[in-house]
Amino acid sequence: MRELCELANSQRFFPPMREWMEKHSTRFNNLLVTCLTAEQPEVAQEACLAFAYLARKFNNAMQGGMDNVINSLIRLLAVLMVPRDNQISVYRKALEQHADLQMIRATPQPFHFPRQSYDFTDVHHQLISCVYYTIADLLYNIPSPSLLVFFECRIFRRREMTRTLLFRILNSISQNISDLREHAESLEKPMPPKEDEAAFTAETARRAKIAEVWDRLPGRMYTEILRAYHDYNAMNKELILEIMEFLRASSRIKLAIFDEETIRALELYTGHTAEGHANETMKIKRPSKRISVSEKPQNLELNLADDDLDEYEEDESRFDSEPDNDPQTWRPSVVPDKLPSFFNYDDGA
Repeated sequence: MRELCELANSQRFFPPMREWMEKHSTRFNNLLVTCLTAEQPEVAQEACLAFAYLARKFNNAMQGGMDNVINSLIRLLAVLMVPRDNQISVYRKALEQHADLQMIRATPQPFHFPRQSYDFTDVHHQLISCVYYTIADLLYNIPSPSLLVFFECRIFRRREMTRTLLFRILNSISQNISDLREHAESLEKPMPPKEDEAAFTAETARRAKIAEVWDRLPGRMYTEILRAYHDYNAMNKELILEIMEFLRASSRIKLAIFDEETIRALELYTGHTAEGHANETMKIKRPSKRISVSEKPQNLELNLADDDLDEYEEDESRFDSEPDNDPQTWRPSVVPDKLPSFFNYDDGA
């Protein structure tokens, strides 16, 4: 991998490598993805550095198969964050038990933090940072609206602390969509001369279509982020609200879905306010998490709250990719089966 980077940096081999990469980037990316494994952190780190450097050199020539690279990097990040995510899950269960104990005894009770179940070295912090910045680097050096939406859709099934890192990347993307668009335009090949009327007309039409896709990108991303609006983590909730605000401000097409009435309707639909608390309506309608001993087994799943949905529920993202079957790296889905009709947004796909 280091030799590939050295060849890409040489003036002699760069032109033929770029020409080869434009034709075989999918095969190359799929081959290099096999190095992204948590069992070999040194190899995975070298692969991350190779991806980041080659993307800076070849840009859009590496776009083929890049969705598989992004998906593999996110999966690797989720695997590396498993010890931390497990600890947070234990902490939340302890909080729930403490709340139940206080309710039963009707007196304040001391809260005992659960013992940390992992060593500091169990989390590969250096590799996590490499994966984190590699994802951000790839999304900048290969600016593509479809790739950005693909990355956004891959966030929702991940566990709590993994989502926090990914939402930080998405937050930076939403702040800099205009810069990403300018960068994408700067990577375009020069326009053909006007004397070649057919080529000039075709290129003009192609660029107009790409510009339309960029214009619609904030609206598409805004529609997708609504699926995670009711995230129960305070930091994630704050990041989501910032992302929504930046997307509204950067959108050149103002949509009805941007109105505050839509957000209020979403809060009524999900039962959570912007601060992440259940609203008064849902406090009345939401069934209790407590299950009666005399209740029949076939009725148990009717009394489950949103956070207790089937962990094998299918992901509803719009992009197909290899499923991640490791239950340690993704959380039970809390994405609604279907958004209300007033959220339906035709993205032109």
